[in-house]
Amino acid sequence: MLRHMPQVINTQVPAEIRLVAAVSRLLDFHQSRSSGSSITVPEVPDTAGRNLFLAVGVLQTLGRVEIEQGQLRISLKALATELQSEAGEVSIDELSYCVASLAMPREIRYGLMAGTGEITFAHTSDTTALVVFDQSLHQVALTENARLLLRVGSLKESWLYSDVDAQRLLKAIERGQFEDVPRFCREMVRDLAGKARQIADATERPTLVDLRDALISDGAKISETLHEASQLVLSAMSLLFSEQTEDAFTLWRATRGITYELGNLQAEIEIVLQSTESLSRRFVKFVKDAQRAQTVRAPVMRLLDMARSLTARPDGVAAQLDSAMSDVLPWMPNVQWSSISGHSAKCFGR
Repeated sequence: MLRHMPQVINTQVPAEIRLVAAVSRLLDFHQSRSSGSSITVPEVPDTAGRNLFLAVGVLQTLGRVEIEQGQLRISLKALATELQSEAGEVSIDELSYCVASLAMPREIRYGLMAGTGEITFAHTSDTTALVVFDQSLHQVALTENARLLLRVGSLKESWLYSDVDAQRLLKAIERGQFEDVPRFCREMVRDLAGKARQIADATERPTLVDLRDALISDGAKISETLHEASQLVLSAMSLLFSEQTEDAFTLWRATRGITYELGNLQAEIEIVLQSTESLSRRFVKFVKDAQRAQTVRAPVMRLLDMARSLTARPDGVAAQLDSAMSDVLPWMPNVQWSSISGHSAKCFGR
């Protein structure tokens, strides 16, 4: 059973919890009924931490099962067994309540700017449920909403690219689930393109110093992940060209009336491989350029040191500077360069 634990302060907040925390105030404001000066914060029950811990564990476990076995529904009993590695021992009643809650849709209202400049309002509930729960059979599976949540949450741990996506592609080919291959490939290419854009932003925009520093510090891990992803995509490509896969695809195509050929899937995977290798090269160049920029720093010269150095020169430069001081400091017409050390304290607060 999950037990209540004493409260501790943890500065290393998990990525998925940060995601929940980031949207929490949006939901609170979404539910507010007035626009007055009084802002309320919902009261948090003692069971909140336990509930969220269990819910996240359920989603992560279902995501892991999908990678290993494909998109299918599993029983609550099997889920409880799989969940032990994420959340420890959980009773069926507790798990059933959690899953039923995650499967319950809720209404979200939002506004859209129309082409005429007017705001139109709409609502959705289909995009809120995180699992599909068949209460008669006690079986559960992830929804697309939950898969998106897990995908976004994983971006923090593996910023650039998660090799889990490549594993999912490889597993789909191994299981003969060829209908999933184009969708997986396009999701991966879209993700890679977005990350390439972020690398460009981190390079071109000095204000993104936090992102740039994070990429440099995690450079070894990110490079390793990209390499592993490339190897997995290569494995998927080799598997797709195998005789066994060709026979399985021919049978699958005949039973489903599909019009495209195996070559179409090969072309999709080829694009993924090219995108992954291109991003890997771009990231390596980014890290090298960033490290080189860090090692080359402009020399620092203190004002007073420069003043004393010029004053001590025997070639008459000090006299020329004295005559120029009236233009540099017009509000102090009698100041001389040789006395800059005394006046700099007044001018620069030193």
